[in-house]
Amino acid sequence: VALADHGWPENVKKEFTSQVQKFMSTVTEMSHMGKGQTVLYIPQDNFVDTDAAAKDKDIVQRLDMALIHWTRQIKEGTSQQDSTQDGEHNGPLDEIEFWNARDNNLSRLHEQLQSAKLQRILAIQELAKSAYLRQFRLLENDIKAGTIEAKENLRWLSFLREPCEKLAEATPPQIPAILPTVLNYVRMIWSCSTHYKTENRISGLLKKISNEIIRRCQATIELQDIFDGKVDTSMVQLQQAIDCGREWKLAYQKTCRLLEKNQPDRPWNFPEGSIFAQIDAFVQRCCDLLEVCEGQQQFARHSRGQYMPVFGGTRAPEITKSLREIEDTFLKNLQRLQSVDYDLLDVRAAKWPDDFSAFKNHMRDLEVMYMNVITGAFEGVGTLQSAVEVLDSFYLLAKRERIRAFVEKKGEHLYNLFLQEINNIQREFQ
Repeated sequence: VALADHGWPENVKKEFTSQVQKFMSTVTEMSHMGKGQTVLYIPQDNFVDTDAAAKDKDIVQRLDMALIHWTRQIKEGTSQQDSTQDGEHNGPLDEIEFWNARDNNLSRLHEQLQSAKLQRILAIQELAKSAYLRQFRLLENDIKAGTIEAKENLRWLSFLREPCEKLAEATPPQIPAILPTVLNYVRMIWSCSTHYKTENRISGLLKKISNEIIRRCQATIELQDIFDGKVDTSMVQLQQAIDCGREWKLAYQKTCRLLEKNQPDRPWNFPEGSIFAQIDAFVQRCCDLLEVCEGQQQFARHSRGQYMPVFGGTRAPEITKSLREIEDTFLKNLQRLQSVDYDLLDVRAAKWPDDFSAFKNHMRDLEVMYMNVITGAFEGVGTLQSAVEVLDSFYLLAKRERIRAFVEKKGEHLYNLFLQEINNIQREFQ
């Protein structure tokens, strides 16, 4: 439309053509940007006589505008040389996809730069001695080099696709068996690739493997089950996640030792914090949630429908009442922990240490109250047999280490009393 002869005045035609070109450049760029593609809009002029076009100041000026727009587009499209900016929680498959997309984008750009229409425009600007051409030519070289790099990186990373697809579907118990294969391919890339074998890229790739392991472990943990009291299954899931995280770190350290032995000139001296900070935090979070489960086992048996022993003696109602009060207090603290405004499995949640610390301090107070109940129960019995029955009941109830140790100490005391009673009987018959 802009190039057709409408009988317009020359100055109107030039202005309209310039504005249409600017509009089409923007529309072309924006319509492909969402797909991660860099597509250049090439003016549709039919420059048959390049010498005449190079002498036309209006044409040269308009093509300079195109060069400026292309230069900015290409810089933005090629500036991101690593996927670290895409997200802190990407996995290894995201890394492969990044280099696949980068390869496609740069290859497409390279093809556009080789097109006859674009080369004709560059020839006109060369004849016109455009001030913007030199910078654009430099970007051409960058695109060529970037295309070679992207293809080579994608070729090496493709070895990881199959084991990482298995990793992305695995459960925590299945993951340790996959890790040696994954690490062997990472070692191969570190040793043999041309462009990808930098410390930043390999350590970044290992961090992405950590992210994937965290995701797989998170997928198996049902937080609602923990707070609903279904702690037995939850504790198994949490322990499997903890074991998986620790196995990943051990597998990495084993690979480091092998590299140090077989390739002493190129060992893995990456700071472990950069690779394992997130997974260490996740393992600790699982340990914290295990403690929440243990708290439920210890203090919330009645609400979970668990068997409660029947206490004998005159203090039995008082003991039962005290245990119910402890349970009510625990459940209130548990509700506060459940109602926090963030995902408990998100290791980025900065409030968790404070919230869990408060919950843990409350559990320590409840432990003291529980041990006082135990002491009172023993004070309310008059015979050694009754004391043994009380010990047996609390031994069944003791789940947390501190309370279990307290009950065991009471057991030692009763054993000493039993020995003392035996000695007394022996003396009576002597």
